[in-house]
Amino acid sequence: MDSRLAKDIMKLMAVNKDEIYAILEMLDPRNIGSGEIHITEELINKGLWEFVKEKAGDRLDDYTVHFDGGRIYLEVITKIMVKVKINMVITVKSLEFDGNGHRLTFTYEKGANSPGNTLIPKALEKIAEKNPTLMMVKGNLVVINIDGFMISKDIPYWLTLTYLNAIAGKLKLGYRIIG
Repeated sequence: MDSRLAKDIMKLMAVNKDEIYAILEMLDPRNIGSGEIHITEELINKGLWEFVKEKAGDRLDDYTVHFDGGRIYLEVITKIMVKVKINMVITVKSLEFDGNGHRLTFTYEKGANSPGNTLIPKALEKIAEKNPTLMMVKGNLVVINIDGFMISKDIPYWLTLTYLNAIAGKLKLGYRIIG
């Protein structure tokens, strides 16, 4: 590991120590040693709640994520004008997350029957229209350009992630540190 990479890792850890501690506390060292990161539902639903709530603001009332059978089940309670429950089932098609860029491609289906589900296609299309550098929507195919978000400046250039699976309550990612 070169000294630039080591300094960058230390800077990232110092700037984000609270979030990193919460995440590390929920990771299994056996998976890390094998080049995998298993992100649990608990981490997403509880450990990152404050971070997600801060980014979403008053529009988000609650959310629940469930990983199973290669799919990500998402339930969101949002406040547009009134409280609305939205259910989505997401199937990840690809995750490009390396020094060349950061992009997530997935398809979605409307989940459990909820009146809010009729809003999903229109809401995604409006977001894509307003922010074409962030998102592209074609039918039920969605491409999110992570580099378009403000957090992308904080993504380490030396980290490569690949999507492996979403099963038994865990989102499984492969990782490599390039340096």
